[in-house]
Amino acid sequence: MARVLLEKIRKNYGDFEAVKGIDLEIHDGEFVVLVGPSGCGKSTTLRMIAGLEEISGGSLYIGDRLVNDVPPKDRDIAMVFQNYALYPHMNVWENMAFGLKLRKLPKEEIEKRINEAAKILGLENQLTKKPGQLSGGQRQRVALGRAIVREPKVFLMDEPLSNLDAKLRVQMRTEISKLSQRLGVTVVYVTHDQTEAMTMGDRIVVMKDGIIQQVGTPEEVYHSPDNLFVAGFIGSPAMNFIKGKIAKNASGVFFVAEPGIKLELTEKQAETMVNKGFADKEIILGVRPEFFTVKPADNKINAVLDVVENMGSEYYVYFSNLANQDIVARLQFEKTPHTGEKLELGVVMERVHFFDPATEKVIR
Repeated sequence: MARVLLEKIRKNYGDFEAVKGIDLEIHDGEFVVLVGPSGCGKSTTLRMIAGLEEISGGSLYIGDRLVNDVPPKDRDIAMVFQNYALYPHMNVWENMAFGLKLRKLPKEEIEKRINEAAKILGLENQLTKKPGQLSGGQRQRVALGRAIVREPKVFLMDEPLSNLDAKLRVQMRTEISKLSQRLGVTVVYVTHDQTEAMTMGDRIVVMKDGIIQQVGTPEEVYHSPDNLFVAGFIGSPAMNFIKGKIAKNASGVFFVAEPGIKLELTEKQAETMVNKGFADKEIILGVRPEFFTVKPADNKINAVLDVVENMGSEYYVYFSNLANQDIVARLQFEKTPHTGEKLELGVVMERVHFFDPATEKVIR
């Protein structure tokens, strides 16, 4: 296995800069997920690592080897695509063996590798079938098997689950995570699905407009976002953002927003906001849906339920009367709540975030 190092990597298509000088180190044996909306540069970055896209600037290393001008076949990587890319006229065994035959491996070694991969992936009984006879999940397993038998230094996966239905995606997510741990391989995985990123990655790389916004563990990116984009992109339902201002008076420091929101800051938050010059300034408060409470002791907000979604073990409750903005809370009730119902809503202030409207960066 090997680390992957990107130093000031750029990609230009004419005058358009798709990837803007990114720096990233992916450690040996690490599972790293590149995530972001369509057009953010994540697939382009993956394709530059694979050698399928020419690098416009910067340096790319696989292991200790500079690979900027090394063709894909000599980079010792294996790629799993969204559309499986299987040969329809070949059976499963032949699809998995194709790359090994091109490398002129001995027949015994090819047999050994395919049998091991088929056992790992539960494909022992599918080896004589053609791709058209397989389900989507089985085809994706074959694509993974074809990558495994090559025993590459790095696995590259470009949205490999996006063609599967929701239930199968969850199952394959688990299987790929188990597989990477079992093989101890370096994996670079691209997705636009932040749930996939959160559940699979050792670290997440959040991208927007060709720029890395934040790199961190799923916990770091979720609980300590660096800016408004990361805070809003990671998490489902998304973080709520409420525009207001910091008000300081004799009784304390508060976040206020019209109509009817007045939340007292913790001592530490108050000290930070005052010391950084945000007293009496516009601010954006970010709070995740799970950090609202019902029957609060303090920091009460009078709310009217607009829409209620019953998720079984909990409810997603939407409010439109708070600060003239749509707010969603993830709550538990003893009785099913109803549209139009009034309740007192509280905020767990220790878990909120404050953002500078001018820079969109978090205030810490």
